[in-house]
Amino acid sequence: MMKTFARSRRFLLVAALATCAGAVTISACSDDDNNGPTGSVSVAVVPTELTITPGSSGTAEIGITRGGSFTGPVTVAASGQPATVEITFDPGPLDANTTASTATIVVGVGTTPGLYPVTISAAGNGITTKTTTLALTVGETPAARQ
Repeated sequence: MMKTFARSRRFLLVAALATCAGAVTISACSDDDNNGPTGSVSVAVVPTELTITPGSSGTAEIGITRGGSFTGPVTVAASGQPATVEITFDPGPLDANTTASTATIVVGVGTTPGLYPVTISAAGNGITTKTTTLALTVGETPAARQ
C-alpha cells in the first residue's frame, strides 16, 4: 500500500507500509518526476596496487567525495579477496564530516600467492553504491622462493 503524506513541487515523501512485521519504508524523491536522489558519492584507493606476502599486512587509503545534495554517512567495504585475507577500515562508517579511511589488509599465512582484484565500495542512504578496484598481489614468502 502506498500513501502520500506530503507533496510539494520539489519533494515527494512516500511511505510504503509493509504488512510483514509492521515494517515501514520511507523513500524520498528529488522532484515530482520521480527522478531519484540527486546526491552521489565517488571512491578512490591509493595505492591502486599493493603486494603483501602471506603472514604480513599492508595499508591503503580510501578517499570518498560526496556530490550533489548528499551529505550523509558512508559505509566502505571490501569484496573479492580470499577468505584468508582480512580487510578492516578505520574509521569504519565515515560520518558526514569524514572523507577518508585507512584499509588494513592482513594476508593469512596459508594464502595462495597470486593477483586478487579487491572491490572497494562506498555506500550511503539514498545514493548509488560506487566502487573502485585495489589490485592485491599476494607474493611468495621468502622460504617459498628458495
